[in-house]
Parts: sequence; C-alpha cells; structure tokens
Amino acid sequence: MSLAHKVLFPCTNAGCPRHATLPQLEKHAANCQFRIINCFMARVYGDCNWEGKAGDWMDHCFEKHTGKVTELPFITVRDKWNPKRSEPVINYFLMKCYDKVFNVYQIYDRRGGRMMWTVLVNDDNPETYYFEVDLFLPNNPIKKIVYRRPCKSERDADFLEHTQNVYIPVENVFSMLDDNEAINFIVRIGEAENLPLLETPAQSGSLVLLQNSDEHRENHIQPQ
Repeated sequence: MSLAHKVLFPCTNAGCPRHATLPQLEKHAANCQFRIINCFMARVYGDCNWEGKAGDWMDHCFEKHTGKVTELPFITVRDKWNPKRSEPVINYFLMKCYDKVFNVYQIYDRRGGRMMWTVLVNDDNPETYYFEVDLFLPNNPIKKIVYRRPCKSERDADFLEHTQNVYIPVENVFSMLDDNEAINFIVRIGEAENLPLLETPAQSGSLVLLQNSDEHRENHIQPQ
C-alpha cells in the first residue's frame, strides 16, 4: 500500500483541524466547512459580493437574503413572471429543517418547454426525504397542481437530468398565473417514513362499483 494511503495529511483550508489520507482529503475537500466560497445567491439573483467560509454561509443568508431562506419545512413563493429571463435558474431557496439544509431549485427549461423543481440535501440517504410542489391560484381554490418527488443528494452530479425531478409543461404553469402575471407555489419538505400508504380499490370492488353504476343508468331509461 502506498504512503498516500497510510500517512495523514492536514487539510489545506486555513483553520480546518482535519487530518486524513490523501484519498480521504480529496472527498473531504468538496464539503470542508473551512473552504472559501462565494455566495451562490449572487449567481441567481446578483447583488451579493460575500466571500467567506462555507460554514458561515448559512448565517450570511439568514442575515442578507431573508426572503430566500427559512427554518420551516415549507416556503411560499409569489414570483412575477418575466418572459425576458435568460438564465435557466429562476429561483433558489434554502430550507433548514429536520437538522438538514435543503437546496431548492426552480429551473426554466426554455428549449424543452417545461418548468422544473428539484431539491438537494447533503445526506447519504436523500430518499429519506421528499418534497412537494404545490402551484395554486390564491382566489381560485379549484385550480391546483401538486407534485411529490424524493429529494436527491448534493453529490449527484446529474441531478438536473434526473427523471424524478418535478417537470411541468410551461403551458400548464402559465395557466396558473394570477391576475398580476405571477406564479404562486409552495415547496414542502417531509420525511418519507411519515407518508401514509395509499390504498386503491381491489379489482372486484371496482367492478361492483361499475356494475352498480350501469344498473343505476338502466333503471332510469324510460321506455319509448
């Protein structure tokens, strides 16, 4: 076995106490809380020049980006639609709940003609959690679109291509614009183990319901 797999080396990020083998440090580097980063909010919304330790970023967001972060397991958004948007990431939010940090992305796939939502969490078992996207019209409760999908790992490099993201055709999204041309939606986070199992009628029960319905219609047919 090479020395790289035996000798412990210090992390190169200033202030980090971690010592590990070189292969272990390579994995550690991507998540080191002492690495210097720029505020990701600036890449989506602009107007933020913050630079600092990754471990301090959440505190910065709660201080400077209060409308984009929450410590609740849900966030309600009202977003004015801008047809001139060119960047694919329309919205980005942080949700701190269940002792985890969830990264919420809303992406407009102009070429594919669809809107996408996905939620990433830094957890080895991201499917332990699920997210719901609830599009609604505040003054029209009979119009609603709800999707539920499992969360995905931050370490999933292909998360944007994942088939279990929420995809909604843009014509369906646009049909949910309110009078001010805004999209209203809620993103909820939950624990999968608390979801109730959905029961469907057995085939025999469905046939009985169908037969009863047919008999009801026959009884109401008037003779000529």
